[in-house]
Amino acid sequence: MRYWAARISDGAGTRAHSRGTAKRIPTASVCTESAATAALTASRTRGETRRMTAVLAQSPPAEKPPAASVHLDTSCRGMACDASPSMAILDYEKAAHLYRRAGFGGTEAEINALVGMDAGAAADRFLSFKTSKSRTQGRDAESAARTWLKRMLKKPPLQEKMTFFWHGHFANSIEKVDDIKLMNVQNGLFRLFAIGNFKALVRAVTKDPAMLIFLDGQENELTNPNENYARELMELFTLGIKDDAGAGNYTQSDVHQLARALTGYVIDGNKGAFDSSRHDDEADKTFMGVTGNLGVEGVAPADDVIEIIFGHLDTRAPAKPRVARFLARKLARFFGPAEPSDALVDTMADAFTASGWEVAPMLRAIFAADEFYTAANMAGTVKSPVEFVLQPLRMLQAKTNWRDLPFALESMGQTLFAPPNVAGWPGGLAWMSAGTLLARYGYARDLGAGRGRSFKFDPTLLVNGASTTADVVQRALTLLGPLQPPASVANRLDAYLNDPAPPPALDDFTFLDEKVRGLVALVLELPHFQVH
Repeated sequence: MRYWAARISDGAGTRAHSRGTAKRIPTASVCTESAATAALTASRTRGETRRMTAVLAQSPPAEKPPAASVHLDTSCRGMACDASPSMAILDYEKAAHLYRRAGFGGTEAEINALVGMDAGAAADRFLSFKTSKSRTQGRDAESAARTWLKRMLKKPPLQEKMTFFWHGHFANSIEKVDDIKLMNVQNGLFRLFAIGNFKALVRAVTKDPAMLIFLDGQENELTNPNENYARELMELFTLGIKDDAGAGNYTQSDVHQLARALTGYVIDGNKGAFDSSRHDDEADKTFMGVTGNLGVEGVAPADDVIEIIFGHLDTRAPAKPRVARFLARKLARFFGPAEPSDALVDTMADAFTASGWEVAPMLRAIFAADEFYTAANMAGTVKSPVEFVLQPLRMLQAKTNWRDLPFALESMGQTLFAPPNVAGWPGGLAWMSAGTLLARYGYARDLGAGRGRSFKFDPTLLVNGASTTADVVQRALTLLGPLQPPASVANRLDAYLNDPAPPPALDDFTFLDEKVRGLVALVLELPHFQVH
């Protein structure tokens, strides 16, 4: 089996997990314009290179799984569905922002369909989809990644975006699991619970076969407790090391006692199972101040360690369940804004707890919040490689044979089914290094060329309704964003279309096939397209 690993060599990792888990991805340096321009120059024909590089160089830098056939209507649980007087009304820019964050970009028609809606109604559109038991398919990680990328581009956008989120949250890697069938099963679990009940998902993940391998749960038994999953269940999956007030959420003793409570899980085929003969019930356990015959399977709610974790309070006033604030803040940072206010986090947390731990109301709270649509937050997060790769395909209604997309992602630092470690991908500026930025430019060039087997799109999409080359530039910036670079950048893009002067008619085949395609590549290379 061919395994992949993200290859970023700048700096050193900050954490190594036990038993062969890959190291946490290092923080990478931001690529300089000169390095990017040099690589771009080397990859293009000389005539076009000089003109295109000139443009770039001058640019400023109840806990049951939802039934698969039942419509999931949880978007308003625990909160009012009516639009408040202050709720944003979406214009094209805000609607496009919602499509980028809640999915993987939208077409012009899809975005226009949201224009004029209030933010709550638009959010409900994304939240209204049927649950699915579908899972990725493939005999290796590469082919499984292709099937997932197809789903991301074609299936309900928020369903796949949340499946992607859970893959990074409960991060497991094929490099240790060593069985793509189990990774596919886990992928289906994340899709089933995409916007469903988080407590039920935590219970399911606890005995998920891939997780039992990745964090050694299958080795956690009465005579030999293993603390790996117990520690990460609290640190990374539900609580965090400290709460919002800086108080510690658990002790080392809690880790050990939780590990004892979680003994007994084994793998039976492609499912997890509980073997009571391997479970430690010989003596009471004390976990987070609760003493008893604690466990998960077949115990009273008061002795259920999952219930105890979900009952733990965050000490920032007013006190709220720590799980609610922890997941609310992580979701807010994933979808934007990168630094959410405590007020937004608490609104999300309240909706979460009021609904009985359903994720959908939290997402509605994000997508309906004024904070989500501020100018700073609509361009405040570096796009992940998956977002960078898929967005232009959707925006341009492009077709691809999918063959090369997993390798494009790998070169940008993100390999599906192989997060760098149990903490997932760090995101943000860690996506930006000299090597990964050059990989983005190479992808932009290949997509812009739009020829051969890899990518196909119709360049006339960018000249429809245009009378001048300046109109073509503006249309490209709108379809691929909308992006709002300085006027000087738009002018240089227009100058590129007019070189050599005078340009032919906008529908001229050579102009479309060379200049307009080149314009697409240039726009995708702009700093403004790297963020959203």
